[in-house]
Amino acid sequence: MRQVMLCVAVLMLGGCGGADDDQTAVADTPTEQAEAPPKAEVEEPNEGEVTEDATDEPAPEPDAGQTNITFEEPFAYESNGVSLAVTDLSITSREFMVEQDPSLDDLLDEGTQTMLALNMQATNDSGQTINFYPNQGTLKVGREQVDADLFLSDDFAGNDWQDATDDGGAVIWMLSAPYQEVVQAGEATLTVSAPSSVEDFSSMGKPVELTITWEPLAAS
Repeated sequence: MRQVMLCVAVLMLGGCGGADDDQTAVADTPTEQAEAPPKAEVEEPNEGEVTEDATDEPAPEPDAGQTNITFEEPFAYESNGVSLAVTDLSITSREFMVEQDPSLDDLLDEGTQTMLALNMQATNDSGQTINFYPNQGTLKVGREQVDADLFLSDDFAGNDWQDATDDGGAVIWMLSAPYQEVVQAGEATLTVSAPSSVEDFSSMGKPVELTITWEPLAAS
């Protein structure tokens, strides 16, 4: 800016001298000097900043990620013609969920750090209509035991579940344990109340008690 002001001052002084040739020569030189510095000072730093941002942005947070596992052999329960099979497991960190949908940051409880989901397939071959609620199960991981999140879980089986039908969906639990701790636990215990008869609400067998295991992995 100081250079531009000096150039303007020189031009004004040249005009006072009344010499056309000298005035033209002085005007050409300062104009070139005034245009060059802004290009160097403004454009080059911006290009450098963009390059740094582009390099830093893809780097993932060390605790953020998702682990998905499909079991070669489902973990299965069967009692009096009613069966339940756990086929897949998914563990997701709070950071990963919020990254995918920022609005979840306000919807999730402050203490929620990890989401664990189990995909299940249920079958009723009991010969009667029953009540069965896999989406109301309890899950124990490490020292933490929580009930399924009914709002987020799929609604399947349930009231007046007809004979000779299959049904399935994902059941979700929200945990306070950190993501990597859950992934490294390698085990979760699922408990669901036994199916019951619609006619007299009597229990139709044993409750569901499944220990789901997986190979502890390096959290992604």
